[in-house]
Amino acid sequence: MFVYLISSWFWSDLANELQVKEQINHELQIKEMIRVCTRAYFDKWDFPVSKTNLVKFLYKATREVSQDNPLKNCIPFYWYIHGPYSPPLLDIIEQLSKDGVLKHNGKGYLANYTRLCDHDEHFDKVYNKLRDIICNSTSVIEELYQDMAPCRFYISFKSRFTGMLHNYFYDQNTRIKYKDLEDVLHQTVGELPMDSLFSLFLDAHLDFIRIVVKLAKLDLTEKAKKNIEQISKEVFETFAKGVRILEHDSYFDSEIEKWKIEFVDSFSELEKNIDRLYELAQSLGVKNTLVTFQKLIDEILSLRSRDELIKIHFVPGINDVGSNFGNIDAEFFHNKNDKEFEVLLRNFEKSHNAIVDHSTNTGWNTTVYRLTAS
Repeated sequence: MFVYLISSWFWSDLANELQVKEQINHELQIKEMIRVCTRAYFDKWDFPVSKTNLVKFLYKATREVSQDNPLKNCIPFYWYIHGPYSPPLLDIIEQLSKDGVLKHNGKGYLANYTRLCDHDEHFDKVYNKLRDIICNSTSVIEELYQDMAPCRFYISFKSRFTGMLHNYFYDQNTRIKYKDLEDVLHQTVGELPMDSLFSLFLDAHLDFIRIVVKLAKLDLTEKAKKNIEQISKEVFETFAKGVRILEHDSYFDSEIEKWKIEFVDSFSELEKNIDRLYELAQSLGVKNTLVTFQKLIDEILSLRSRDELIKIHFVPGINDVGSNFGNIDAEFFHNKNDKEFEVLLRNFEKSHNAIVDHSTNTGWNTTVYRLTAS
């Protein structure tokens, strides 16, 4: 029994020692990866590498090696505003700077020539990937979006729409028309993640599209243009905060609840700013559908009186978890008088949007009302 206990203790202690050594070697390999990436970039382009590109190069190289390579997922990442991001990797870069392995000269990072560990076959495969990426890449961020982004919204909204919008506003010789903006915005709708987390974001994004397309037709002040560009940026950043929840390595699982709170807060602020775009359009004389709930009721009753009302769908704001939402079909209101119908509608007063289907001379039409405080 005594011999067994000693043996058990010995093997347990040995296993722990091996695990510690493996972890130390693992950390050294990551540090060496950062060093050789920095060296390879300077050797190719004769210029320091930026922190943004350094992170993206390492993501692309480690994710592109074969599944049996132990370095494939050695650095934890999540997708965020500028693509793959890794706070632990940034911490290591900072430590290497303090240790003198890296030096930042104001334009980017440079690295010394001294190896931090031996290069085994697995490391060499990552290193070869790094050199190929650095030699063949002209825009690593754009290429990452094309090849590895979890959804194409990164390309259609951030890479295409925001650039087109800026050119449309400020380039007097641009060939971009407001219809081009509308087309690319509608393309972005189908490129959002197919997850319930984004269901309310989709409603807000559709609102953003509706009002921006109307505003883009107008002769706007510089302040209004900057306001639209800023809210466009907020649309993307809110989207990215949602993607971070869905697209991250297990290392970050403990962050999910905090990220959800940040996503909700960002979404709530985005909705307020979209309301401001509606108010801007109203101030410029644009006929839009920003209405109080009472005006919505008046419009719905008017449609019903003309036998044109088909269906109403109420959409809650992201923080209105206690509000009612859903559909009111014809079967619910045909047998009610106006007072009874108004009481039914009042159950949805906290909703943020109302989508009203109604008939016209040419067929079926849908109007989306964005509700504001009475």
